[in-house]
Amino acid sequence: MNIITRNPFLFLLVGIVFISFSPVLVLVSGTTALKAGLYRHLFGLLFLLPFVLFRKARWYHGKWTVLLPMMAGVLFFVDLWSWHIAIGLIGPGLSTLIGNFQVFFVTLIGVAFLRERPPVRFYLSIPLALTGVYFIGNSADGIGSPQLTGMALCLLAALCYAFFLIINRKSQTLPEKISAEMNLLYMTLCAGTLFAVAVGASGESYALPNTRAFTALFAYGLLPHFAGWIIIIRCLPLVNATVAGMTLLLQPVLTFVWEVLLLGRQFEPLQLFGGALAVAAIYLGTMKSKQAHSDNGSSPEGQ
Repeated sequence: MNIITRNPFLFLLVGIVFISFSPVLVLVSGTTALKAGLYRHLFGLLFLLPFVLFRKARWYHGKWTVLLPMMAGVLFFVDLWSWHIAIGLIGPGLSTLIGNFQVFFVTLIGVAFLRERPPVRFYLSIPLALTGVYFIGNSADGIGSPQLTGMALCLLAALCYAFFLIINRKSQTLPEKISAEMNLLYMTLCAGTLFAVAVGASGESYALPNTRAFTALFAYGLLPHFAGWIIIIRCLPLVNATVAGMTLLLQPVLTFVWEVLLLGRQFEPLQLFGGALAVAAIYLGTMKSKQAHSDNGSSPEGQ
C-alpha cells in the first residue's frame, strides 16, 4: 500500500472513476435489478476474499463486529435493488445523482436522533437540490410516471444508504473493531445472500443471458465493488477532508459523462443546468468544519 500512501489523491481519483461506472455497467448488462445485484456481490467476493486472506485480517472481535456489518448488508441490499430498478427508468446519471442525496438524510437523521444542529446552508441546499433534480428530469417530454417512480426509488436508495453509512461508522468506532475490508466482506456476504434468495424467490434463472451480461457484471464486481471501494477506503484518511468531499462529487458528474459518451444520451441545456445545481447542493450539504469531517468521515455513494 506504499504507492497509495505516496499518491493518495491520484488513487482517490482512480477509485472514483471506478465507482462512476457502476450504473453504466448495470444498464449495459441488460439483466434484472436482482440479478445485477447478485453477480456484483458474487464477482466482488471472488476478489475480496483472497485480498482479506492475504492481509490476514482479523475475522472476529466481538459479536457487534459481525452483526453491524450484517445489518449494513441488509440495508445495502434494499439500496442496490431499488437503485438498479431506477437506473432502467431514469438513466445512470440522474439515478446516481439522486443516490448521492444520502448526505441530506444522514444530516437529518442526526438532527432527529442525535440533536445535531447543521448550519443554515444545509437547509438552503435541500430546495436547491430538488430544483436541480426537477430540471434534470423535466425534459422536452415532461415528467412522466416512470421518471417519478425512478426518482422515488432513488430517494429510497439514498435513505437506506444513509442508515448504511451510520451503521458502518458505528462499526468502525467500536472499542475493538475489525478492518474496513473485513467489514466490507461481511456486508458483501450478507447482501449477496439476500440477492441470491430474492432471485430464486422471484422465479428468475440464475444463468446470465449472454457474454455481454457476464462481462459487464464481472467488471461491476471487480471495478466498483472491489477495487473502487478498497482504494477509496485506503485513500480517504490520507487526504484533506474538504478535498475528499469535493473529489467525491466527481462520481455523479463522471457518470453523466459516461452516459453521453458510451450510451449516446443527449441532455438539454436546462437538464445540464439542473445537474450543476444538484451537485452544488450536495456540496453545500456536505460542507462542515474540518473537525466535523474527521468525526463523521467521508464516504462515496458506494453503489
